[in-house]
Amino acid sequence: MVSKVRQDVNVYADGSYALETQLRLEVPLDLMTLERIEQARDGNLRAALKIDGFIAVHVPNKSCITRFETTTIEQMIFAIPKSHWIEQLLPQLGYGRLELIEVRIISTGALLRGIPKAVAEIRQARAYLNDGDWEKAAAHCRNTLETILDSRPLQLPTGSKFSVRVDTFIQGHLSSNLGGKQSKLLADEMKLLWEVCSKAAHPSPPDYFKREDAVFIIRNTTAILECISKILA
Repeated sequence: MVSKVRQDVNVYADGSYALETQLRLEVPLDLMTLERIEQARDGNLRAALKIDGFIAVHVPNKSCITRFETTTIEQMIFAIPKSHWIEQLLPQLGYGRLELIEVRIISTGALLRGIPKAVAEIRQARAYLNDGDWEKAAAHCRNTLETILDSRPLQLPTGSKFSVRVDTFIQGHLSSNLGGKQSKLLADEMKLLWEVCSKAAHPSPPDYFKREDAVFIIRNTTAILECISKILA
């Protein structure tokens, strides 16, 4: 069961079975519940509504109650299209708003070309995460790391390896603020993430990436982007 809600609704029926009424049920969904739904969801959202009723049986033409009875309405199953769930409902429910990052963007030529592109790439990665495409989510994280390096010019030959570009970028633009150990940690993290994400850019089994992989990769890439953007600012 995803969510349990109690709503008191008073409806009187005289036994003629001619009564018709419409009820609006509001089911609370907190962010932790939404996260469990997203972990289990594969494509469209399939949900079920189970209703238990509590009935007070009155004496005919009198206000006194003779007994109470419970009733269960047969489970109602329905589906919400993936596009509507992702584009309309999830944003309204506040899903994805707990992880806030600060990326500082300065209006200088090099930064304006690089960091905003990295931000756009990580947003694309999160969009593909919601859409259930773990491979494309990883691919855009790879793009994020590459566009971070493009935010500042590097005095390197065209086609230099990613690891060399990372070392040159950190040494030239970040090491004075980070120090030796932090610089090495950041460089190693970027290289390892890029190597893992590169599986999405080359032929690989269709189920190589799992949801947990995509979440881990996005969170780490986001943390790197946030750290570097603050230093460059």
